[in-house]
Amino acid sequence: MAGDAREAQALQRGRDAYRRTLAQLEATGAALPAGLRADFGRALASFRDQAAPGGIFDLQTQEMTARSAAEADLRAAAARAADLKAAVDARVLAASRTTAEVTENLRRTILERTAQFAAIGLAVILIAGGLSYGLVIRPLSRNLRGVTAAMVRLAAGERDATVPGANRADEIGDLARAFTVFRENSAQVEKLDRELAERSSLLLATFETMKDGFSVFDGDRRLVACNPQYLALHDFTAEDVAAAPTITRINRMLVARGVQASLPDGTPVDLDDLVPRRLAGPTRVEMRFPSGRVLELRSNPIPMGGFATIHMDVTESRATQSQLLHAQKLETVGQLTGGIAHDFNNILAVIIGNLNILARELVETPALKARAERGLSAANRAAGLINRLLTFSRRQRLAPENVDLNGLVRGMLDLMQSSLGSGMRITPDLAADLPRVRVDPGQLENALMNLAVNARDAMEGAGEITVITRRAADGFVELAVADTGAGIPPDLLEQVFEPFFTTKPVGKGSGLGLSMVYGFVRQSGGTVTIESAPGAGTRVSLRLPESTAPEAPARPEGLDSAEACILAVDDDADLLEITADQLRRLGHAVVTAPDGLTALEMLKEIPEIDLLYTDLAMPGLGGRRLAEEAQALRPGLPVLFTSGAPGKAGADLPNLLRKPVPEEVLAAAIRLTLEDQSRFTSASST
Repeated sequence: MAGDAREAQALQRGRDAYRRTLAQLEATGAALPAGLRADFGRALASFRDQAAPGGIFDLQTQEMTARSAAEADLRAAAARAADLKAAVDARVLAASRTTAEVTENLRRTILERTAQFAAIGLAVILIAGGLSYGLVIRPLSRNLRGVTAAMVRLAAGERDATVPGANRADEIGDLARAFTVFRENSAQVEKLDRELAERSSLLLATFETMKDGFSVFDGDRRLVACNPQYLALHDFTAEDVAAAPTITRINRMLVARGVQASLPDGTPVDLDDLVPRRLAGPTRVEMRFPSGRVLELRSNPIPMGGFATIHMDVTESRATQSQLLHAQKLETVGQLTGGIAHDFNNILAVIIGNLNILARELVETPALKARAERGLSAANRAAGLINRLLTFSRRQRLAPENVDLNGLVRGMLDLMQSSLGSGMRITPDLAADLPRVRVDPGQLENALMNLAVNARDAMEGAGEITVITRRAADGFVELAVADTGAGIPPDLLEQVFEPFFTTKPVGKGSGLGLSMVYGFVRQSGGTVTIESAPGAGTRVSLRLPESTAPEAPARPEGLDSAEACILAVDDDADLLEITADQLRRLGHAVVTAPDGLTALEMLKEIPEIDLLYTDLAMPGLGGRRLAEEAQALRPGLPVLFTSGAPGKAGADLPNLLRKPVPEEVLAAAIRLTLEDQSRFTSASST
């Protein structure tokens, strides 16, 4: 009986261990990815069936009960035999007493037969009991002990445990086959558990090392998981999130640090107002930190409640996007101002030409002549303003040269000092052995003076300006102007290069100084950057390309040109009249044409034409195409172009004059063009 109790206790311990294992597997299954849960659930249900009524533990209990019943039957049979023997002995003794009178011989005979009968009966009983134990009870007990031992070894982790009697057709066979199924299911569970552990390790390694932040909030809106990058991006410590704070608590910490949130379209938004949306569906939001860092948050709800979020640092990409938008904005403004400047230049050319005529014709009327000269001065100032607009739009005609940057700065120092006033101190900081830069020196001097004047105004006439030259990377040289003024507020930095933008009082500035610098440097193949902060002064840096072109040979002086016959072409009738008058005053014979096709007909009819002077932008046959067809008709015909805003169309033309063209500039250009053609003809004939 003690052995049976021990086996029952062992079976109960096995049952309890099996139930604990099932509970652990159920907990593990809840954390599995959705794709693994179905198969895992079916396997787990099979294991639950083993612990349910009718399972392997009930079968083992039935086996133990059957074995106990067999042993009880054996003990009952032995007791029955003993009782039978006692009854027989009593009957024998009674018979002996009733036959006392029988002779001694008869008594001995009866006693001998009685002893034989008792021996035979006892032997029969003992044989029956032995056969029952050997054929039924002992095999049954051995098989049950084998199943019990195998269950104990399986619970201890031995997956190769086997049981006898699997081929039997009785309950012992069913129990053995059930154990085999249980062992195979246990091996499958162990395999799944191993695979789950491997995947969990991989997932954990990815979670810990991903460059983006990752957070998970549960259905109660509490932070239940996050990786180290999440803490780093939000400037949190492990202590800040140790108590699983709610999303409301997280948002309050961020707002207290000055973090601002907005939707992808830039609309400001309260982070707490986004929580229901993050729980319901995919949500994107941007957070800007006072340090300038920008995070993009992409949240998605999770099936069990709550939401998961990826936190990406997009500071650099947002800065690049902002710079691109600003450049596109300036480019659009430049195109608009270039078109306006082209039309105004044509108008101003007519005005200046007519005012020049009036000034010459009114010599005997001083009062009217003075008015004409004042109008001419105003028109020339307007032309200068248009020139600045063309510089910003990068349609200014440049004459690049190989320039010694340090030499140009040194040559400008005295002029800058006298122009800026005695309250300003100009300090040069020039690097030695700088390569030459390829720029228009006149435009660069204007840009340097503009930057110096802006710096003086920022310091209200008193302070220090430092002019700096340095070698920059990638074949560039840097020219910077730094001041000690009040600096520029961050919200105005992106506007300072826009034309007509100024913070000066009305009448104190046109707002074209920095826009002119910007356009000139970009047209020269360089870049402009500005660094400023309130109270820390301002530094404007120009990065100019190093020169790779050889030095241009000096043009010989003293060459003169005779009177020429010039064909002037322009679609603006008023401007064409003024141009013809200018050319005639310079001593040239002039024929005019209002368009390219008429000009070609004149070239065919008038062989005396020595030079073609044409507008670049005309409807129909443009100036460049006209020049090509004219030189096809008259090889070697010199051509001089003019334009109010040449843009890209005139970028590679060396003989281009920008409207309005002063008479002295026009005279010099015609003289040089005819001289070049004369030298070319002489060289060809020799």
